Amino acid sequence: MHVLDRDLEAATEAARNASLPEAFDWQVWFVPKAQWLGEISRLRKQPDVARAHYETARRLLEGRATQFPDDPRYHGSRGIVYAGLGRSDEAVRSVRKGAELPPITKEAYRGLYAVEALALVYATTGDREAAVSQIGDLLSRPSHVSAAMFRLDPRWDPLRGHQGFEQLLRQETN
Repeated sequence: MHVLDRDLEAATEAARNASLPEAFDWQVWFVPKAQWLGEISRLRKQPDVARAHYETARRLLEGRATQFPDDPRYHGSRGIVYAGLGRSDEAVRSVRKGAELPPITKEAYRGLYAVEALALVYATTGDREAAVSQIGDLLSRPSHVSAAMFRLDPRWDPLRGHQGFEQLLRQETN
């Protein structure tokens, strides 16, 4: 919640103090605490701190993706971490693999989270057109995803001002 409120200092403290040992783990996502701290540090414009957290998360996720190659959660999170490290090609490859494992046409619930990760990687790596395309697809389906979420979440800031992104956000409010 702190991230959506843009209280990044409180978000950092909450993530550091989370009682989970290494990751926020649920059936549709697996986010190492180090990944989340990397995301927050990136938003706080602390690139060296972000890189250190992303590297820690990368090591964990690469091991998990190797150990459980059919689990899309690890590929999606690994893609987000690679994007944070500036490894754009690897980020897209990893997150695409995650999105293909439960194709949204066959597994709508888990597939939505994988497509959301794909959109985030595109936004983070600067492929605004691809990100907006994925977001349009997400907003066209019944899901947890909403224009309000995209408006609030600072991780989508790279898309602010993009005509297609702004249009998608307006369409849902009409």
